[in-house]
Order: sequence, then structure tokens, then C-alpha cells
Amino acid sequence: MLYVAVTRSIHACWLGIGVMGTFSAKSGEKNTFHRSGFGCLLSGNDKLEAEIKTKIKAAELPEKLNELKADCLDINIENMPVFNHQYRKQSLEQYEPQNSQTELGQARNFHGSISRQWWITSYSGMLAGAHMPLYANMPSYADKTVSPTFSDMAAENALNTPESPVHDQLQEYASEIPVSPKINPSDRTIHTFPRGPEAGTFLHDLMEWVALEGFSRIASDRQYLWGKIKNMCARRGWEDWVDLLTQWLEALLNIPLPLSDKDILLANLLPQHCQAEMEFMFSVNKVNTKIIDDAIHSSILPGMVRPVLKSNILNGMLKGFIDLVFYYNGQYFVMDYKSNYLGQTVKAYNQTAMQHAMLEHRYDLQYVLYTLALHRLLKSRLGDRYHYNQHVGGVIYLFLRGVNLESVNNVGDNKDSHGIYFDKPPFDLIDMLDNCCKN
Repeated sequence: MLYVAVTRSIHACWLGIGVMGTFSAKSGEKNTFHRSGFGCLLSGNDKLEAEIKTKIKAAELPEKLNELKADCLDINIENMPVFNHQYRKQSLEQYEPQNSQTELGQARNFHGSISRQWWITSYSGMLAGAHMPLYANMPSYADKTVSPTFSDMAAENALNTPESPVHDQLQEYASEIPVSPKINPSDRTIHTFPRGPEAGTFLHDLMEWVALEGFSRIASDRQYLWGKIKNMCARRGWEDWVDLLTQWLEALLNIPLPLSDKDILLANLLPQHCQAEMEFMFSVNKVNTKIIDDAIHSSILPGMVRPVLKSNILNGMLKGFIDLVFYYNGQYFVMDYKSNYLGQTVKAYNQTAMQHAMLEHRYDLQYVLYTLALHRLLKSRLGDRYHYNQHVGGVIYLFLRGVNLESVNNVGDNKDSHGIYFDKPPFDLIDMLDNCCKN
């Protein structure tokens, strides 16, 4: 807190510094000033060394402060009145600060206007009030035990812009109903793993940890991975799932992702080419959500039914957190992890089922916003060298429960894409939304 106090002030900072403790004729002075942040600073040692070697007494404080001030003209030290221990009942002299030579003028009156139509929103905030068209008859591929995407609970949560990646996860999984069926050990698979907010957050946190530690490192250190999963499961009473989850994640890291001419394996990604939980925030100036929604309807899976955004004017900032941004073979990719339950087998996570899940939850809106954020970042960083079609690789939505682990040995065969949803929004859409937000 000392660092915050002395670095956040703009014009001036006042610090009241004193040595507090006890004093007796037998034991002398005892204080813990050396354990405080300022005490360590004046001691010139860390807390441990200060406690062993250097204890500052009250009488030594002025000298220590003057040593710190040295010749700095921007630091001024004023002594407070000294309390006389022999006359405890005597009233203490009242402190009077030195009179300033500068007379302050009368405060000016503010006659301007402050717009109240400015706020920070997000993908979740844009979903508030979304509804299915009256003519729509969208087939549901989602688990029947999960509440509708746009339930009252989800809409209520969507009103709050996430302040952190954890908050963002909690919002996304808040409407799911926990399901933890009792099953035989032989029947344990990733499909029978518990469902609901806690399970979804668990899988997401596990993937985030792997990304931060380094995909390549975790893929080559089974014991380290097993130990982490064991600790995470122990806190939730899921000890019986440790071996299954370890085997599942090991295979997941070595699944060939069918994204380009060459297979991409998470296990091959270098730590310096990955950014987990990348936060973004960019300005939006009086943009109607209907314009954004119509543009996405026309460019992403055109003709397919999805919830319609409530018409609203976005004016302020758009904020979000991207699960993973990584660089591979000269291109930048966005990856998002989804724990949605679509069925009891890998076949339930085919492209058609994933498309409907993407639209039902409006993940199309989410990944377009993520791509727009990446587009703006690369334009800023690369300047004239940046070209969308050259540098942006696309978006991968990894349905964690649905990836076919049997395809781990099928490197070079891009046909099996169960649980892997890939798309690259067209440049015209991203460019139009970029200009729309700016203008």
C-alpha cells in the first residue's frame, strides 16, 4: 500500500510517519516500525534482515528521514509536537501547519455538460434481452438439463460487464444446472464428467493453467500434470476422476487441429507464442446493436436461425477476455474453450450440432468481437505491414467434451473435426465493424 500511496498522487502526497510502540524504564523502547513498509525503506534492508539487524527508535526517525530526503527539493519534512511522557495529563500543543505564501482563488463553476449515455459493455452485456424470432423453430442440440441460454438468470447476469476472466467464466456458466450422476468406474469418460458451473469453470481453469505453464511442457511431463489435476480434484471431491482427466488432457494436447494445410498440435505451441486470457477494451461510438447483429447474420452462417439482439445504442467501451491467442506459422489465432454438453458420444459433436450450439448461445457474436479486438491490436502493433487475410488465421472453438481422442494418431488426416469448430470471419465484416465502432 505504501507503493500505491506514493506513486498514485498527481500533485502532492502527505505521509504521517511515526514510531509506535511501548516504553518502560526497565525494558526501554519497543516498537515494530521496522516491520512496516516505510520502516523497511528507511532501514535499507528487507523485512527479515531489518527485524534481525536494524530497529529504528523514535529518536532516530528524524535523522533517517533526512537521509532519505537528501538534496531532493520536492520532499519537505515537518516535525510534529513531541509528547512529554512525564506529563501525560497535560494537554498536547496543537499542531499548526506553516502558512502557505500562495493565496487560493475562488473555485470556478462548472458550466459544461457530462453525457450519461456512456458505459462499458461486453459480449454478455449485448446478450441482455436477446430473443428468438417468432417464426423460428431452432432444433436444440443442448443438454436438456441445462436452462435455456436466454433465461432470466442469464439475462440478469448479462447486465454486468465482467471485471476479470474468472467473472467472465462465472457469467457464462451461471445458467447451467449442476449434474453429477453416479456412475460405475468403468463408465467414466469425459462425456460422463460432472456438468454445471463448477465443472465448466474447472475445465476452463485447467486449460488456462496448461497455457500459462506451457503446452509443450505439460505435454511432456505426465507426473506434473497428474499432480495438478489431483490437487484441483481434491478440492471438489472428484478424486476418482484424476486418472481419466489426465489421460484425456494428454490426448487433447496431441490432437491435430484441422485449421490449415498443416496440422496444429497444442503440444507444439511455444510459450512465447501464446497469450492466455488476453484482455481487450476498445471504444464504440454510438453504434446500434442491430447494425452489428444484421452484419453478423449476413456473414456468419447466413440463413440460419439464432436469437436476435435487443436494439440498443453502444456508446463507450467494449470489453472482454479471450481464452487464448496464439501465433503459429506466421498467423494469429483465437481459441475459446467450451464445456457444453451436446451428447453422450463424440458423434454428438459433429459440425451440424456445433453450428446450432454456436448460434443458440450466440458464440458467433462472441468470436466476431474477439476477431475485431485482435484485428485492432495487430493493426496497432504491425502498422502498414498488417494485412488481415495474411496475419489472422481464424477462430477455434474447442468443445472440450467432444474432441475425438482416437484421432490423436491421425496426424495428416484433417477429416475428423468432432468437437473442433473453426471459422474465419470475412475481412469485409471485420473492416465494416471496425469503421462502424470508430465512426
